[in-house]
Parts: sequence; structure tokens; C-alpha cells
Amino acid sequence: MKVHSDDRMSGMGQMARRSATFRHLPNMFFHPNASFNPMVSDGSTAPSTGDDDPNNGEGYMENPAGGQAETSLAVDSSGMHIVIGFNDTRGFSLNPTSVSGYMYSDDGGLTFTDGGQLPVTTGISFIGSTALPQVFGDPDVHYCGGSNFVYASIMVKKISATGTAQTMCVHRSTDFGHTWTGPYEVTAATNPHGLLSGANARDAADKEFSDIDPVTGRMLLTWSNFTSVAFAPGGVEISSTYCDNLFSATPPTWSARVIVANSAADGQASCPRFGPGGTAYVAWRRFPGGNNQNVGFASSATNGASWTVPSNTTTNFFTMDQVIGNDRINTSPSLAVDRTSGALYVVYADNDNRDGADVVFQKSIDGGANWSAAMALNSRPGSDGPQWYPWVTVDQGTGRVHVFYLDQGEVHGDVTDTTWTYSDDAGVHWSAPNPLNDRPYNCGLGNDTGQPNLGDYNQGVAQGGMLYAVWAGLPTRISWADGQPTSASMTWPDATFKKATGARAALRLEGVTFQDSHHDGVIDPNETIHFQLPLQSYAPSHGGFTGITGTLSSSTPGVSILTGASAYPDIAAGGMQTNSTDFVIKISPGFVPGTFITLSLSVTSAQGSTTLLYDQKTGFGTGVVFYSEDFTGVVAPALPAGWATSHAGGNNVKPWTTTNSRLGAGGNNALWHQNENDGLSGNSTRFERAFSPIITVPGGDFVTIEFDTSYNLEDDSYAGDGYGPSVIQAFDGMLLRVTDQTAGAVLRSVQLEAFGDEFTIGGSPNYPKHLPRSSNANYFQDMNVVSGWSHGYKHVRLKAYGMNGRKIQLRFEYTQDSGATGLDTNPAAGDAGVLVDNIVLTSFTNGVTPDNPPVAVADSYITNQDTPLSGNVLANDSDPDFGDVISAVKDTNPLNGTVSLNSDGSFLYTPNTGFFGSDSFTYHANDGMLDSNVATVSIYVDGKPTANAGSNQTITWPGTNVIVTLDGSASSDPENETLTYLWKEGPTTIGTTAVVMPSLGMGHHIFTLMVTDTRGQSSIATVEVDIIVSWSGVLQPINADGSSIFKLGSTIPVKFTLTGASTGGLITAHIYLAKISGSVVGTEVEAVSTSTADVGNTFRSAPPQWIFNLATKGLSTGTWQVRIDLGDGEIHIFNISLK
Repeated sequence: MKVHSDDRMSGMGQMARRSATFRHLPNMFFHPNASFNPMVSDGSTAPSTGDDDPNNGEGYMENPAGGQAETSLAVDSSGMHIVIGFNDTRGFSLNPTSVSGYMYSDDGGLTFTDGGQLPVTTGISFIGSTALPQVFGDPDVHYCGGSNFVYASIMVKKISATGTAQTMCVHRSTDFGHTWTGPYEVTAATNPHGLLSGANARDAADKEFSDIDPVTGRMLLTWSNFTSVAFAPGGVEISSTYCDNLFSATPPTWSARVIVANSAADGQASCPRFGPGGTAYVAWRRFPGGNNQNVGFASSATNGASWTVPSNTTTNFFTMDQVIGNDRINTSPSLAVDRTSGALYVVYADNDNRDGADVVFQKSIDGGANWSAAMALNSRPGSDGPQWYPWVTVDQGTGRVHVFYLDQGEVHGDVTDTTWTYSDDAGVHWSAPNPLNDRPYNCGLGNDTGQPNLGDYNQGVAQGGMLYAVWAGLPTRISWADGQPTSASMTWPDATFKKATGARAALRLEGVTFQDSHHDGVIDPNETIHFQLPLQSYAPSHGGFTGITGTLSSSTPGVSILTGASAYPDIAAGGMQTNSTDFVIKISPGFVPGTFITLSLSVTSAQGSTTLLYDQKTGFGTGVVFYSEDFTGVVAPALPAGWATSHAGGNNVKPWTTTNSRLGAGGNNALWHQNENDGLSGNSTRFERAFSPIITVPGGDFVTIEFDTSYNLEDDSYAGDGYGPSVIQAFDGMLLRVTDQTAGAVLRSVQLEAFGDEFTIGGSPNYPKHLPRSSNANYFQDMNVVSGWSHGYKHVRLKAYGMNGRKIQLRFEYTQDSGATGLDTNPAAGDAGVLVDNIVLTSFTNGVTPDNPPVAVADSYITNQDTPLSGNVLANDSDPDFGDVISAVKDTNPLNGTVSLNSDGSFLYTPNTGFFGSDSFTYHANDGMLDSNVATVSIYVDGKPTANAGSNQTITWPGTNVIVTLDGSASSDPENETLTYLWKEGPTTIGTTAVVMPSLGMGHHIFTLMVTDTRGQSSIATVEVDIIVSWSGVLQPINADGSSIFKLGSTIPVKFTLTGASTGGLITAHIYLAKISGSVVGTEVEAVSTSTADVGNTFRSAPPQWIFNLATKGLSTGTWQVRIDLGDGEIHIFNISLK
């Protein structure tokens, strides 16, 4: 990894220094004023379980010209009055220049008012036409009690008729930040060594931070004084001063400067903080050499009047890598003090894990004499993307330590979150990192000309259990024409404000997919869309999640939720799971294609809850190619007609050409720039441009720019230099800008990353590399580029809004630094340079994928006579468009019955009484837009057959079992269908059609006949057969004297005659006796025979009679009823008397 110049001065410091020395400020830093809408924050009270309602969004300052970044924040003791400061590029167009912008809120952040730029109220003088003093940003805002706020900035002041000095200043407000007076010079910061460089001050003050002592009201301010190496080996003095009459004197007076540190390693971004008991502390960034960084520290027991010898808080750590989408990186520390316990907290970006950078935390409980080991706070230290620009603040009421930072933990190009974590035990344990932003953003959006695009820091304040945070925020998409026709710059980023109190579940959406009705991957009107919304546990050290449910909603008009709830499987720490049931939405027929759908997923779990937002693209674009160039129409090295090359810088002109032989061109012409170390005195630094013709873009909704590129350029992949490779940093590179050549618009050239809604290279998001900061005017610094070795052609695709109907020009830009090429870092490539080929520009108009009609299929049903029929006509219907919900519409009614048909396809058909035969009705299906064919529902009403089992029979028992024939042939069917027969006796099946029963015993028999027609309809009939005994009746028992009175204990012969009697035969019988008292018959008892031959109560045959010897022993005197049951259903009763 190369060791580059540390370039310690801040971006605004460089701008101020250019102005102070009357060097030309590049056009990219001048932006005209534009209308400004006050920022509106989400404004809701943050719930204890999370931050403000994410559906309400962050508060943005909506689209002022230029960008607002490098934010600072102060809050009064009530929490209602908030002042935010920022670098505001609108101020470059003012005279005098004032780049320190501000806004204020009087309702706790519900609404903000844009104050514009800090004024110059302390007197204006001129050098030529340039008004002075100038206010150059690097804002630092503090609350000073009552209604007072202070705002510190860089200032350029006039020191002679032609000379200026870069110093520091403050502005004061006594009305909660509504109005300001100043600038008031911080005299200790003005050219402290008194030397001049020509007419201008030799020293330059840069990057101030300050603090207010809540006890004494003292303002302590520290800064970097850039001076001669005669005074500081590294050219920088960390300096301090203080003011004790900030609001009581005009102008305020400042103490003499104290040099805190001035070694070769010092430094930048000094951050002072007051502690308890008259103590003060300061931490700053150190540059110990090579690619190492450290954090310098000093303390004061005199409330900032004097300082201890500087020390380091840690051992040297590896400097952070470049960041895709962010112009500038640094490892500057942020310092906070718990004024109750005296604990000191410091955070900074540390790249020892070589993953870009991790945000680390250190603590001291002995005034900075000793520091804890660095603890990484981000989600996956060493295995995620970079985290940078951390800020630490302490809630003095609760002791809670808050840290927030920019975070590319997802490692998707420049996709970024503003992440926050906190500790309630002085940094021992930390909450799971949570995004403060509602949804991830691409930090390169809006990054066109102003640098640094996101500033050098962000700030926050904690009090009353609330974190107040501000950063340079971005929307989810930006139009290429943003800010036109009046702004030379895009209007982003904007200061973004958020309040938060408690952590949310550490879950995020990852890899969202959907299936649409048309199966074409495009969401159109009237489609039903099934979504899979996978959740990832992104902070493994904080454990997994159980009992997860998700509830989906959308605020987008024309979108309704059909299935909005689903469970999720448990998610292991660091794992990912998707919803168990598809989330389903319905797009209305009137939905406008191209409209983004905002989905809100509310997630609950046993470990906490969160709400996640997702923007889904819609619409089907019909494309028309309006420009293409494959460079085949020229002979290399010539450029096609209308193309031009321009030397922008460097001591050796090496223009763009075409080639068919370099870097794998394979005989096909391509645009080419060589990467070679051929500069004068070994300095190959250069900046070359290739311009396309001016291209008219037709009307439409969006444009795609596509081309192929192959490259081998010097990146920072070489590990043999003792420093190790860098993942993102590169030194030579190529990028594409698109210049607006539209009449009436500001002529400006915008980088692809600044406006690309979709931007991929070889399928990966954004450019793969980033160039470092450099003060060389022949080199373009801080840019995302293609660099390294592509291993052949890669396809570049950009989708962008705002380009239709305008005139554009493509501008390919190539740069390289002073030495080495791609052959040094990737010699296996065999060549070094960059090729561009197959340029295609296409204009798209959002349309609708043609809807396919549903298909209705005819149905057939059978029902029985006089029996209603239910069914569903849509059961076998379909729609080619996946997920389309279809409904049924009746067209005609049946002729021989009635039908009710519901939209869901269910119906009830009732045939007319007695009707049998064929009937039908018709219907069609509809999918919300188109009708299907007409389909017929055919119904056959089956006539009911008549079962005939024959006539009942009574048969006299002949003394043996009886043969009976059962015949159902007299059964009939009204449609003469063939019948099947089934005979049963009780539950037992005994046969079909005609049945012969060969052995029926005496008694009552019931037979059932069921006949069934060919369509399955049945009818039942029964026949009864009685087999009875034919007898002459009982021969009344009579004594010898002719009476029916018998002696108790005697045997009474009971006799009768029976037809068919056979000698020796037996008849099973039951004989019962019951005592008669008056007219009441008592309980029956079974009689007993006196004959051993009458076993089992049988009558014996004694021709011509049957006899049973009735024993009366055991009975009593009186009248007895005798009942005989032979089992044939006939009952015979007579009386006897016993005496």
C-alpha cells in the first residue's frame, strides 16, 4: 500500500486558504442561490423500544441549491430549541462569502426554519471587489444557557491593503439561534507566529472544535495551526485558547494561544471537552508515519489554561481505507466526558482488521493516564465494510454513552446507514447497532462537484434520555437534472436530523424478491405480487431472534395488502430467514407504472421490535436506442466523428485514442487510454478527457447508459511493500461524467454515482475503487473509479431519471498519479490502460405489460331429482398472470330451475320440483381488467328410480323351515336406466335381483330392496314375511270333575293340536304364569314342567296332540293367567284356579 501525503488540512480549510491567498476557487465550489424549503423532521416522540416512527422519515432540508454537510448540533436545556450548523455551498456565491449555514427549531425538532448563512455584521472591507471577512464553515455550535447559542467557524480576514489571514471566529445568538451577530475574531488563532507569505499570513487556522463549561461559562476552543516546519516538524500545531466573556463583551476577548502539541505526528481535528472540578481534556488525530494513525491526548487541571505533555490513547493503528461514495475519509477522534463520574470516552475509526475501518471505543477513569483497550462497536468487526465519522456524547443526567457513525456494513457498493449504539454501564456493554436513518442510502448520490460531499464529521447531543443527532443525509434516489436550470451543483446532501431513545431489534431486510402475475419481473397495474422479505440478524455478537412475526403495510396509493402478516423461522445470530407465508399485495388498475411502492414491515420478536422500509420499483419500460458507438467506423488510433479528447492536466499530454490491439481488444476497435509511467522526471500525473458528440435525448421516463470496459490500472492491491493491500484505494482510474448541454440550463458535468438509480459494473454495484485525496491540480482526487485489473471486459449499466428531453454529452475521464502503473500491481495482465466499447444509450417509457385474460373452462354436474346442487365454477378456471384474482359473473340462467352465482365462483342450483333431465347456465370470469370466454355449466338432474320388493306374505309353518323367493324385478326407472339390486335382511346382504331364501324359520321377517340407477341414484322398498304356527288352539285343561280348578301342587297337562305335527317332534315354547288379583295381572314368571322330557320348555308331540306338564308346586292359591308363546307372533292366554 502506498504511503500518500497525509493532507491534514480539512476541505473547508483548503477552500479558506485558497481564498486567503486569493487563489481562484474552482467553479465547482460556486453555487447560485435557490429557493429553500425548511426541513421538517419526523417530530414524533420516540418510544422507549426504538427511535421515532420510521414511517415518518428523517427530517431533510428539502433540496436547497448545493449541498449541506459537515453538520453540528446544539440543544437548549428544555430540548425544544435546537440549532444546527453545516457547511452550506450556497454561501460561496455571496460576497462576502459565508459558507456556515444554519437552521433552528423551536418545537423540539418537529419543524425547522432555514436561516441561510451566518451574516457579517461586524464591518465589511474590500480587497478589490472581494468583501471581507469571509466565513468558511467547519461549523461547531454550542448552547450557552438561557437563549444563547455560539457558532464557531473558519474566517478569512483582511490584515492589510492586499493581504489576508485564515483564522477562527464565532457568531453569537441571543434568541435561540434565530438571528446572529458576528463574526467575532478569535484573535489567538490569527497568524500566531506573525510571519507573512507575500502579503498574506503564513499561518492558517483550521478545523476548530470547542466546548462550553456549564459551571463557569468559559468557551474553550482548539484548532490546528498550519505553520512553518521551523515551528512544528509536521507543519501543524494543536492550539488552544479560551474566552470568559463570550456574551458580556463585544467583541469577546480570548486568552493567549497555548500550543498543546507540535510534534511531527500532530495533527488535526482536536476535540476539547470540559470535565468536573476545573478539568479539561483534548483528543486529536495523529500521523505517526507510514500508513499508521493514532489519537493524541492531553489534559488540563486549569480549565484549559495549560496542558500536560501529549500522549497517545493507544498503539499505532492502520489508517482507514477509502470509502465508495464518500469523498474524504479520516480517523479523527470524538471525545466525551461524564462530568459526574469523570470518565473519559473516545471513539475513532481503526483499520487494523483491514475491512475498511471499524469504529472503536476507549475509556479512561483516571483522567487519561490510562486507557482501556480499543473495543470495536460495529456489527461485524473485520468482516463488514467501513465505518467512519463516529461521534460520542454522554447524557449527563443518566450517564448513557451514545455513539453514532456512518456505516457500510452491508458491503453493497456505496449503500450506507447512519448507525447508533449506546451503553448504560460506561462502555462495558453496548446495545445492538441500529440505523438512525429510515432506510439505507447511497452515500454517493448527489456527489458531483462539491467536496467533501459528506463533510468531515457529524455531531450529536444527548440529554433527557434522548439522543439528538444530525448528519449529511441523502434520499433513496436523485434526478440527473436535480437543481437545474439554476444550480451548478446538485442539491444534496442535506442536513438530516433525528431523535432516538432506545434500540430496535438488530434486523434488516436483505435480498428482497417478488413474483408478479405476468412472471416478467415487472410490477404493473392490476397485478397481484407475492413478496419474500428476508430478515438478517446483522449483529452476531448480540444473539439471534425467536418468535418473529412481520406485518406489512404500504402508504402508496393504489396498493392494497392482501396478505399482510407472516411468521418467520427463528434466526440464529448472524443468520437470515424469510417469511413463512408470502406477503401479497394488489396493484390497482389505475396505478401509474414507474411509481415507487413504499413497503413498511413491522417486525416483532421475543428480543425486540423494529420497522423496516423498502422502496420497490414498478413499471415496464419500452426502450428506444437513441445513441450507440462501437468505434468500428474508424481506423485506430482515430476517434469517431464528433468525438474529441482534451488534456486537463499533467506534464505529458497523452490523449484518448482508439485501438484494436491493446489489453485484449481482440481486433475490435475500442476507445483507449494507456496507463504508463512516462512523465517528465518520472512524474506521470495526468488528467485526460474524451468527449462524445452532443446527444439529444428523446422524451420518456428514464434512460440507460451502457458500455463495456476492460482495464488494468494501478490500484493499491500490492502487499509486498510492508503495508499490505487496500481493498478500495486506487491511484489510477477512469470514470464517466454526463454533461448537461441543454439550452437554458447551467452547464455542468455530473458523475454517474451522483444520480444513478441503478449503477452496476460487471453486475456489482457502483465503481469498485476510490482515488485518494490529493492537492495536485493535475490529478482528480477523491473520486470513485474503475481501477485494478478487470480480467477482461465488464459491462457497465446505469439507469437514471431526469435525462429525457435534454441534451447531454458523455465525458470519459482518466487520471493517474506520479508513478507506477497497472503492470506494477497486476503484471499478469500483460498491458496497462483502459478500454471503452459498445456504448449504447436507450430511452425508456414506462408502460404496462399487456394483461392476459383469464380462461373459463366448462363445468358438468349431476344432481338428483328435487335435490339442490352446490359447486364452484372457478375451481378449474385460471389466469395466465400469476396471482391475478379472478371473479365469476353470470351470463344466462337455467331453464328448469334457479341458480345463485357468487363472485368467488360458488353457486347453488335448485331444480324445479319433479324435473329430471338436462339443464344449464352460462358465466364468464374477470381478472379486474379483462373478461374470459363464456363457459357453460351443464347440469343433469337424475330422475329417481322406484324400488318394488313385492307383496308382504304370511306363511303357515309346516313343521319344518320354509323356502321363500324375493323378487325385485317389478322395480322401475323413469329414464329406463339399468338398475342394480341389493337385498338385505337387517344389516346383512343376502343377494341381488331375485333371491331364494331356502331356510326361513318361524316368525316375522323383514327384507329391504335397494335399487340404483346408472348415475348412482337409489330407491328403497321393503317386504315382510310372517311364518306362523297353525293350531287348533289350547285344549283348556279340565279336571276329572270337568272344572278348571286344580289343586295346588298338582301337575296340569297343557295340550293342543297342531297342523303338521310329527311324532316325537319338539316345539320350543315359553309358558308364563301371572297371579291375578281382582282385575290386576301380576308379574309373569316362566313355568316349569314336571316332566324330564320337557327340557327347555318344549312341547312334546303325543299325536294328535302336543303336551306340556305344568307344575304348580311353589305357586299359591288363586287365579293364575297362563300365556303360551310359540315364537310365531301369536299369543294364547287362558286362566286356571288353584286351591
